[in-house]
Amino acid sequence: MMLISIIIIPILLSCASAQQAPDETRLRLRFQDFHTAMWSGDAKAFFEMTTPRFRSEKRLEDIKKDMEEDKKSPRPARRAGLEKICHCRFVSDKMGKFFRCVLLVSITEDKPGGIQVQGLEIWEYIDREWYFMGGGEGEGCPQY
Repeated sequence: MMLISIIIIPILLSCASAQQAPDETRLRLRFQDFHTAMWSGDAKAFFEMTTPRFRSEKRLEDIKKDMEEDKKSPRPARRAGLEKICHCRFVSDKMGKFFRCVLLVSITEDKPGGIQVQGLEIWEYIDREWYFMGGGEGEGCPQY
């Protein structure tokens, strides 16, 4: 989807050792809600589930415009699956201190024999909430 390609950001992980994802139940819920918002064209919900950094650099109006463009190219319904939490790291940068997790995800066309692709998504846990940072292609968890 065009929106995901807009927000691909290089994966910058700290050198700290891998840690368990905080509040994995909440992460899985936000993951599903995010993909539902994205595919249904709910720009406001999509925007609110992106990282504060993304929201400081983009405007809701731009996301709405992108989603309207995406609607011009109909696609089959899809469903997303969070296959695995590859790893999480504690990160400290100019935006603050937070956890960043890399997820292995699957996207499947919601029809018999639908195509399934794998990808990677980056989610950040900031102030006790999960936010989508970016995503892209990938097969299997990256090894660091």
